[in-house]
Amino acid sequence: LQALNFYASELKIRGILHADVAELNPDYPRGTIIFDDPTIAANGRNYFLDSIYVVSAPSADSGNNILIEGRAVHAKLWGHTPLTKIGDVIQYQVDRHYALDSTGKNGLAYRKRYNLPAQYDLNLIAKVENNPVIQGFVPDLKSFDTIRVEGAITNDRLFLNADAPQITYMNYQITDAKVRVNGTDSALTYVASVDHLKQNAMDIWFANAAGNVKYNTITSDISISDPDSVKKFGLSASMQKQGNDQIIQLYEGLMLNYKTWQVNEPNQIVFSPKGFYVQNFGISNGPESILVNSQSASYNAPLTADITNFMLSNITNIISKDTLLANGVLAGNINLQRFSPDPQVSSVLGITNLSIMGDTIGNVDLNVRSASSNVVDAQVGITGYGNNITMNGMYYPTAVNGNNFNMRLMLDPMNVAAFEGATMNQIKNTSGYIRGDLKVNGTLTAPLLYGSLRTDSLSTNVSMLNTQFRMPSEEIRFNGQSVQFNDFGILDSGGNRARLNGNILVRSFSDMDMNMRFQATNWQAMSSTAKENKDFYGRLFLTTNMTVKGPLTAPGVDGSLNILEGTSVTVTIPAAESGIQERDGIVEFVDITNPDRYKPLTTATTDTVRKLARFAPGSEINLNVSSDEEAEFSVIIDEGTGDFVRIRGKADLNTTVAPDGTLGLVGTYEIKDGTYHFNYNFIRRQFRIQPGSRITFSGDPNDGELDVTAIYEANVPPYDLVARQVPDPTTLVFFKQRLPFEVQMKLTGPMMQPDIAFDIALPDDKNYRVSGDVQDLVRARLSQLKQDPSEMNKQVFALIILNRFVTENVFESGVEGGGVSNIARQSVSRFIGEQLNQFASGLIEGIDLTVDLTTAEDFTTGERRNRTDLTVGASKRLLNDRLTINVGNNFQLEGPKTTGTQGTSFIPGNLAVDYDLTTDRTYRLRFFRRNQDMGVFQGYVVETGASFIVQRDYNRLRQLFMTRKKRERLRKEREERRQQRNQEDSLRTTQTAIILPKDESDAN
Repeated sequence: LQALNFYASELKIRGILHADVAELNPDYPRGTIIFDDPTIAANGRNYFLDSIYVVSAPSADSGNNILIEGRAVHAKLWGHTPLTKIGDVIQYQVDRHYALDSTGKNGLAYRKRYNLPAQYDLNLIAKVENNPVIQGFVPDLKSFDTIRVEGAITNDRLFLNADAPQITYMNYQITDAKVRVNGTDSALTYVASVDHLKQNAMDIWFANAAGNVKYNTITSDISISDPDSVKKFGLSASMQKQGNDQIIQLYEGLMLNYKTWQVNEPNQIVFSPKGFYVQNFGISNGPESILVNSQSASYNAPLTADITNFMLSNITNIISKDTLLANGVLAGNINLQRFSPDPQVSSVLGITNLSIMGDTIGNVDLNVRSASSNVVDAQVGITGYGNNITMNGMYYPTAVNGNNFNMRLMLDPMNVAAFEGATMNQIKNTSGYIRGDLKVNGTLTAPLLYGSLRTDSLSTNVSMLNTQFRMPSEEIRFNGQSVQFNDFGILDSGGNRARLNGNILVRSFSDMDMNMRFQATNWQAMSSTAKENKDFYGRLFLTTNMTVKGPLTAPGVDGSLNILEGTSVTVTIPAAESGIQERDGIVEFVDITNPDRYKPLTTATTDTVRKLARFAPGSEINLNVSSDEEAEFSVIIDEGTGDFVRIRGKADLNTTVAPDGTLGLVGTYEIKDGTYHFNYNFIRRQFRIQPGSRITFSGDPNDGELDVTAIYEANVPPYDLVARQVPDPTTLVFFKQRLPFEVQMKLTGPMMQPDIAFDIALPDDKNYRVSGDVQDLVRARLSQLKQDPSEMNKQVFALIILNRFVTENVFESGVEGGGVSNIARQSVSRFIGEQLNQFASGLIEGIDLTVDLTTAEDFTTGERRNRTDLTVGASKRLLNDRLTINVGNNFQLEGPKTTGTQGTSFIPGNLAVDYDLTTDRTYRLRFFRRNQDMGVFQGYVVETGASFIVQRDYNRLRQLFMTRKKRERLRKEREERRQQRNQEDSLRTTQTAIILPKDESDAN
């Protein structure tokens, strides 16, 4: 198909074809075709489909009877119409109301010409369902809900109904599109509507076109409304065919931007193979008007267009949402004296206060006149709002010495902030200017520029990265096809400078070659949130030295990239587009013995990794990537459930991309610490990733080797785990005490198909409120589980999902409590504690009070007891806040008394006295006495002592070892730089305030 130019890229189809065709009649075929195990290779991906069935069984009653069944397409076609005549039948139904051929003959002549049957009928029911194979054929079609089509044709009637609830094509989002066509002997009527059409800044609601076709005339009423269904645009028009002429007329009722305009009548625009002309085509609304007229009703007669005070918002408000795409007042005239062979034009146009996406650029003036047969003298200027941009010179419709332009472009200056809207707000918070003087030669597709552009205190924020970059006085030089960067500096918000050197060879806009080097040290490239870019956001600090060479569409990159401490980047894995699912076909019977059923899973995973890389064929990349162990990365696995992974670690990787687009990765990523947050309905679990876990890459990223251990701590009683192993049933009650078990999930082997093993451990380095015998028996039982993977997996999932161990009968448990009553008690205790804290916060002036109430179950005495503790603390500052006294006590309100318990003593059990040796609290002395509950066997232990505390704030470890004098000097230098930047910003603001009124007055 690619060789025949039927398809843009390579398309391969493979499968097993079974055909049983009894009658190979092109009009009424009879037979069955089954396409088993079809595989389609398109756009670098493989698609494995279910079998496709095509059955044709014509009969005298139904005529043709064709059924097509596949995963994506379901269709039925039947009726007494030969298949070879379907196109002619449809053409006749249209042609009898509007003759499409140049002769203008009616439908009867067309019917005789194509020898249509005397009687015919045809019916169609079809639906197209969303399936990855559709994206294979149409790569830019991202998603859609089921599309339904119904139609029928007879001798005297045609009807067609089509519905598309949702379509996402490229960056166009279409909601609820409908088409209705109904043809009879008298006329063919149509209605087409779209409830919502969105594409970037374009936002159209409730667009509707309706009309009819009869007597070689097409009439149409078009309307567009706002989100509240209030009509804001409408027009009525017709197109009539007379011989070879197509005549367009506009009728009264024109509405622009909610206002009804007057339409000159009669009016017409006549198109013909010989040319066109316009008669009395005018619209007006108060002071606004547009009038277009040819001097005579003859083809290509001289034409004049007069425009008076026309607001651009009359048009742009139709397709925009909250912010107008463009606005301003357009006025002037256009005179076309001759269309061919040498066009003669003179025009004077101006737009007052032109704004784009809410940012006013200034006043635009255009003056164009034909100086001779192949020379157009053009002058363009933008003035006001800090801009003074002019472009003057000659334009040659037919190139002279290879040049269509001989012009001069002067920016003196260009206020970049005024053009934020023109960039579709890709930049923001801009200040500063660009100045330059350029000579413009070449052609429209391959311009040649000579001269230079220089930034003047330019500062801007790249919206997607949300980082402010400054370019105080940097230069770009142009020398014909070459764009040169010589130590072009880009400063981040901390004043760190990145440097850009090299050149770009511009043969045309579609043919550019780069030879660039980018260098940066401790440079902040990103400081964004999900608001700016939900797919990739956070803080990114880097040091890099890389070269970029080759074509712009497939560059070669070589160098190093070091991700530094302070980085915290979040990546969201995009979810597959979901749409309305059909109830039909939810239950599906498949052959589970067919190994090809599992191919889509493997293929999709591999292709997803390559798709995320987004490297064009021809790219060649060799990049050494390293990451500081304090750099943090988060991956949101599922936005819907909230599953995400957060890790920190050290990376040492070499990344390569071969010219064929193959991605390679060699090296290791060793995890220092991290967590995996798992959510399923109301279940929320957090796994801690064990330090030292690593991922090793040795080529294909999909073949990375995992050695990762994730740990979930479950504080549960071991009763159900050891109920059958305890020799003395009377001691079972001690096993109802909760213990902090670690559920370990170990992932090893290939990253795409890892070996997953589970283990449960009771850590040795913790203090437990149970005897050593209980601990030993529990550990022995856990050792037995290691020999029985099935039982181990059962207990693991019980701990993760149910948060408890299970017996052989998973619906029984010997653990009392732990249910709704215990949860309710804990929730109420937290609520009461919060309320007591709020009440105590202002109870005694000068003293800070804190109150905490906790409740839990306790089995340390051999039976279940509810335990409730009340903790009260008070804090007072004295001697100008140099001396701080903290006292507190724990009151055991309910539960078993431990050895050495305080009971209800009101003598403070915890006492701490802090004295600040320095006013900045860098050095402190602390004297303390505290009671600590060590469990039922040791009871309360009293600790008394003193400590010397040093408190230092630092951003980098080396700052801890700096002397005070050096720290003060660095602080003063930072303060001086900050004040200098503030003065520069203030000076620029003052200059802008002085310049703006002068420019505005000049414009007026």
